[in-house]
Amino acid sequence: MAGGAVPADLAFRFGSTASAVRFVQALRPADAGPPDNALLVCDRHTAPLLPAGAPAPLVIEAEEADKDWLAVARVIDAAHRAGLDRGARLTALGGGVLCDVVAFAASVYLRGVRLVLIPTTLVAMVDAAVGGKTGIDYAGRKNLIGSFYPAAEVVIWPGALRSLPARQLAAGMAEVVKTALLGDLGLVEVLERDGGAAVTGDADAACSVIRRCLQVKGGIVAADPTERTGRRDVLNLGHTFAHALEAVTGFGPWNHGEAVAWGIARAMDLGARLGDTPGEHRTRVLALLRSLRFRLQAGAEAPPEEMVAAMAADKKRRGGQLRFVLQRGVGDTFVRAVDRADVLEVLAAAAR
Repeated sequence: MAGGAVPADLAFRFGSTASAVRFVQALRPADAGPPDNALLVCDRHTAPLLPAGAPAPLVIEAEEADKDWLAVARVIDAAHRAGLDRGARLTALGGGVLCDVVAFAASVYLRGVRLVLIPTTLVAMVDAAVGGKTGIDYAGRKNLIGSFYPAAEVVIWPGALRSLPARQLAAGMAEVVKTALLGDLGLVEVLERDGGAAVTGDADAACSVIRRCLQVKGGIVAADPTERTGRRDVLNLGHTFAHALEAVTGFGPWNHGEAVAWGIARAMDLGARLGDTPGEHRTRVLALLRSLRFRLQAGAEAPPEEMVAAMAADKKRRGGQLRFVLQRGVGDTFVRAVDRADVLEVLAAAAR
């Protein structure tokens, strides 16, 4: 960061839980956790990022296919064998999958222990690590089992982004776009002007974008920490479509960010079909997604009937109805029930 500057920390309160976000120039051993009454969890990609002197980590697999009971059990078993008590700390150094698994384990081990997340992907930095949603996949459905358990602290180390493959870094831009659309018109304009350079230019630029995203997301979550009022539902813009795409295609060909970008495009299509999304807003959003080189057509790999069947298990459904997050414009986001026929038509049009 220029001149050694460190952006000011952010502080949120999610219900009764205080959650702090701290930006660091370099990862220190202390960030990874104390030597006693603590467990550090990494995956094979993030373990090499640990600084000298950090505690020895538990290394688990952290692909989407590994986001299951077995991964949670490995964390809990390691905590139990280490004799961790209720004053213990669990730290996760990794992407969204690892953060979700470790956070869920922390929420149920001894009915909850201190959780610290060090996200290493852009998706996790701007979304997964902040706000308290934890979960694992079950029976082919994303995040069907989980809890609300905010981290006591989130450590943002932009240097970790340098370790990411280009595709994964680019996919993280989908969550940046989504968050900007939810409440930061200025950030939308930055993305339209700078594209991916908004986070790859330098550490200062990355911190600025991440901070702006977290301010938007943190404000939304603080107003509805456990999804009781519906306010938090807007964070799922594009996600009902995205989760169905991931499920139907087998959690492999599309990574989460790519599926979210495709899902945002479909949400714009659906809103326009229903008369809720102005044509100029849809055009602007699709142009931004295309400028970031996202694939916006799924084709035969996403049969409309199979997609709708996958959506039937979506957590946002109510009374058997499909519900979607739609937009009238930047910062004007809402949720509504939609007829199955309209969803099928949008999916069919996207496949042509």
